[in-house]
Formats: sequence, structure tokens, C-alpha cells
Amino acid sequence: VIDGWSGFIVEWLLLGRLDVGVIYDFAHRSDMLQVEPLATERQFLICAAGDPLVRRSRHIPLKALTKLPLILPSREHGLRMAVEQQMRAVGVPLRVEMEVESVIAIKQFVQSGGIYTILPVGEIEQELSSGQLASLTTRPTFQRTLSLAWAKDRTMDKSLSPLVEIVREETA
Repeated sequence: VIDGWSGFIVEWLLLGRLDVGVIYDFAHRSDMLQVEPLATERQFLICAAGDPLVRRSRHIPLKALTKLPLILPSREHGLRMAVEQQMRAVGVPLRVEMEVESVIAIKQFVQSGGIYTILPVGEIEQELSSGQLASLTTRPTFQRTLSLAWAKDRTMDKSLSPLVEIVREETA
């Protein structure tokens, strides 16, 4: 089991380093992958729990993100592509202050305050429970599709069937 950004997982699937992966949309734009949609996840603006934005509102217009310093992965990753597409749709630029290739590091930077990110709530459940991070709904909201993926040129090994069923059940 390997945890990583969808862009990396797609690359590893195509190279044969992984047999099956769970990826987000925007990452599976390869006709060399078989993709099975699993679930749709809403994305949220994530900030430190004590951030002034949390005290003002639980909702934030997407256009307001242009004024906020963001920390996101680099441009080849699906999360970044999705955020950029959403910002283009509302006609405002994105203010990315830092590019970081680790969800753990992104969450730590955001916890320290003064910088924001976009993630699904599932990525920060522990930090929400412990009061380290907070989530704000964007207006309009945006969602991403989580999918099961494997290389079309490889037959999925039958020994993976129990794992694939667990993934399907958990995401349902």
C-alpha cells in the first residue's frame, strides 16, 4: 500500500509499480487507464482553527481566495488543476505562495496559521477533531471524483479482489 498524490499514482500504475490505485479526477486523463468512479468529495478551504475567517463565517466566496495565500501541490497534480479550473470559472487568479508535495507538510503549514489550502474534509478528520484545523465551505462549492484505476494493458490480479471490494465498500 502506497500513499501519494494522484499524479504519482497514475505514473506508478502506468509504469507497473502499482497494480491498482485510488485517484482523483484530473489525474486520469490517460487512455491507458481503466477508471471506475467511486465517490464524489466536496472540497473545502482549510485553515488554522483560530483563523479570523472561521470567526466571521463558515462560508467563503471562491473569489475571496484570490486574496488568501495558498499552499498547494505543484501544477501537475489533480488537486492543483481542479483548484485552478474552479478559479478560472469564477474569473479570478490563484495566489499560490508555496508548492509542497506532501499532504502532511501542507497540513502542518496550515496549522501554523497565515496560509490556507483546499482539501476534502476526509484528509483532515483528525485535525478537525483535535481542534487544530477548520474547514470553510466555498461558494460556489466544488467537488472532485474519487476513482479506482488500473492500467488497461494489465489484467488485474484476482488476489486483489478482496482489497478492491473493501475500497468500494469504504468509499460508498
